[in-house]
Parts: sequence; structure tokens; C-alpha cells
Amino acid sequence: MPLQPLATYRADLLEPVQNPGRAHAEAINLAPAAYAKGTALGELTATPGTFAPYKAGNVDGTGVAKGLLVYTCVATADPNGGVANIALGAQDFGHSSKTAEMYYTGVFALEDITGLDAAGVANLAGHVFRGALAAGGPGSGVGKIVF
Repeated sequence: MPLQPLATYRADLLEPVQNPGRAHAEAINLAPAAYAKGTALGELTATPGTFAPYKAGNVDGTGVAKGLLVYTCVATADPNGGVANIALGAQDFGHSSKTAEMYYTGVFALEDITGLDAAGVANLAGHVFRGALAAGGPGSGVGKIVF
């Protein structure tokens, strides 16, 4: 009798659409908030190493895009005053970590990215090909971005 899994689980993650071996991610801290996979992130200058959603024009450091969030997650403040707790959600049995992952290179579908505009693409030293950016909401356009 063949063995079959009872259930399979997969975290909600941003996946490269080309050359996945060339996409690189780094462990980061997140400011407390709920995040969608593919959210463009900027680094808070008041707390280096801590990231929050990118928004052009912000003067707290998040006005410069640094990368894209790998997993959908919720970051909450640590009651002991430490690094935020990152919960990956029910699809991963509520797994939590002290860090999240952020892509800083790769090729991704624009429709999988949230909050990125032309200035953010320039911050990432990237370019859009086979498509165009939209107004920065969920699914920032159609096509691909490479950075």
C-alpha cells in the first residue's frame, strides 16, 4: 500500500519567478504589524536592523526600499522588551521566530509585490521588465522586477 501524507502545509511565501538560486534573503527584525508576503520594506533609522513597510517620502528610514518580505506574518512586541515575535500563522502550526526573512536580490512577479513604486525600484537598483508598475497597492503591477 503506498504511503500518502495525511496533510501538507506550506507557509504563504514570495517565490522568485526566475533563477531561484540567485535570489538571496537575510534574517531581519520587523516593527510590530501584520505583513503580507512581498511587502516592500525600509529600515527604520531609529532602530537599525528593524524594518517596516516602505513608503516613499517617509523620513524615518522607511522611505528607502531595502527588500521584499519573504513570508506573510504578524510581528508583535516582545513583552520582555526584546525583539518582536514573528508568527508565521496557522498554516505553519503557529510557528514563531525572533526574525523574519527579506529578499535583497532576485526576480519576482510584480503582482506578488505590495507597496513598491518607481522610487522603490530605483532604491533597490532594480528594473521592471515585461510589464509596468501600478500605483503601489497590493499587486504593484504586471510583469517582473529584477534587483
